[in-house]
Amino acid sequence: MSWLVFGESNCTSPSCCLIIHLERSTSPSFVAYKVPSILNALNDAAARRVRILILLESSKDFGGSLGLDVIAATRKKLPTCEFVYWATKDTGFEDGKVHAKIAIADEKTCLITSANITQYAMEKNIEVGVLLRGGAFVQNLARHLWALYELKIIQPVE
Repeated sequence: MSWLVFGESNCTSPSCCLIIHLERSTSPSFVAYKVPSILNALNDAAARRVRILILLESSKDFGGSLGLDVIAATRKKLPTCEFVYWATKDTGFEDGKVHAKIAIADEKTCLITSANITQYAMEKNIEVGVLLRGGAFVQNLARHLWALYELKIIQPVE
């Protein structure tokens, strides 16, 4: 299982594509605007029957903070991926946002980055990220996301 969790995020295209190509399951959390290499890698992984869950920030119309419906726009480009959103915001978290920028594959590989996956970020920003392979931290991070899913804090987009 793979998670992509990107609020308003970007990572280096080669690192993200590496995770997507190497692993059987990917969990991205980021938006991929005009970054064909990422979109192609995700669609190729989905064609290999990799289950891909993508957690994105919702638009204001759906309880999020964005003026644009990024989930709908990204879904058109990644039609076989599963999308989830932060559905249950307890008291005190109403203004909270999905701001994480991580990709986890098979609970074994994780990319944590400051970057949004946007063309602008890829070409003009100074960003940093770390690629982790193996270990308890990667497993615990993946399990934390699954716990949020199982507790219905993040839920599938219908």
